[in-house]
Amino acid sequence: MNTIIGVIGSGSWGTALVDLFLKNGYHVNWFVRTQETREYIYAHGHNPTYLPSTSLNLDKLRVTVKIDDLIEASTLLVLVVPSAFLHGVLAKSTASLKEKIVVSAIKGIIPETNDIIADYLLKEFQVPRDHFAMIAGPSHAEEVASEKLTYLTVASENVDVAKKVSELIQSYYIKVNISHDIVGAEFAAVAKNVYAIAAGVFHGLGYGDNFQAVLFCNAAREMRTFMNRVCRVNADIIDSAYMGDLLVTMYSQYSRNRNFGTMIGKGYSVKYARMEMIQIAEGYYGAKGIAHFMDLLGLELPIARAVHDVLYEKQSAKRVFAKLADEFT
Repeated sequence: MNTIIGVIGSGSWGTALVDLFLKNGYHVNWFVRTQETREYIYAHGHNPTYLPSTSLNLDKLRVTVKIDDLIEASTLLVLVVPSAFLHGVLAKSTASLKEKIVVSAIKGIIPETNDIIADYLLKEFQVPRDHFAMIAGPSHAEEVASEKLTYLTVASENVDVAKKVSELIQSYYIKVNISHDIVGAEFAAVAKNVYAIAAGVFHGLGYGDNFQAVLFCNAAREMRTFMNRVCRVNADIIDSAYMGDLLVTMYSQYSRNRNFGTMIGKGYSVKYARMEMIQIAEGYYGAKGIAHFMDLLGLELPIARAVHDVLYEKQSAKRVFAKLADEFT
């Protein structure tokens, strides 16, 4: 049976993946939130809000606002909805996910339950873990859409599913590695967004590149400590899916989490910075999730704690991060 891909989510990463699948010759069903967006895409051939310079091949694209229709018409589903809104989107559907291959391209944690996506889908929608895969970075949607060389990792406990998903996304500019570590890949994706916010806060406060290098080293050690506890393994974080994604999210101009943190460092309130963001900074929710695990496991992760305290405890970014900088090695 031919693979028909259903993409749920119409932000930058969702748009870039739709474009990639179409270029690779697949039929794509695409769920968008509003009828206006649907009609605009059909009329103009591109997303009106995200990656508007990316032209989409309409010959093999079906855009819908009816999520049940998309699920039923697709053999493989790709979730690209911000983690904070995933439950609200899926809860509107009565179609079963159990028989589908479900791929997460979400780099976040479900804030209501502090579950990674694989656990959430199993608990709420009975999606077996051997039907689940995750697409991990390092990647930014803007560079994928521009066909710049990118290395992605597909993580799944089912090697056949991992290979199938790899075939969907690989191209002359997309190279794909396969991993069985979905837990590590998901938690690393949560953590790196939080550390990117920290990088942004320090940047907004005026700290330079010399210091950012020290921050990265401390963040990498802290992420390894976190992953070793939550994954119960000795995580090799030098892999591209872990350290590579951490690097690009902390340094890149495209990083929404870094940009969010920069606004906080420059003195914007958390509320105003969130309002100014066109896209969702997943690290905002990730910071609360990691704080949950710190309390649950008795972990102390100073950088993640500092981000949490500034975002949720209304503490001074200048004071908290100056104290944090004094503790680095």
